[in-house]
Amino acid sequence: MSRLADRVLEIIEDEQAEAAKPTIDGILDERHGRYGTFAEQALIAQNLKAAMRHSPNWKKLPADMKETLEMMASKTARILNGDFAYGDSWVDIAGYAQLIVDRLRWNAR
Repeated sequence: MSRLADRVLEIIEDEQAEAAKPTIDGILDERHGRYGTFAEQALIAQNLKAAMRHSPNWKKLPADMKETLEMMASKTARILNGDFAYGDSWVDIAGYAQLIVDRLRWNAR
């Protein structure tokens, strides 16, 4: 093929790849359908996080444990506000917990 033909094919491939990219609106619509409105999910998450921050051990926790619990609260809020049967939400919660379990095991060695 000629250099011009190669360049034309490259441009076509680039345009096809760009057209296949999800749009922000598309992503937001999909997430709204799965998790409910962001405002409602955020309210649930903030209430869960407030309860955690007011617990006796919160100030004693290291940053990674706090962040894990906060991420789990966000994922829990999505479950409570949206599609509770969406497996990825549950896997995410398990994954965050596993990060702490692994760190505790590693430090125990």
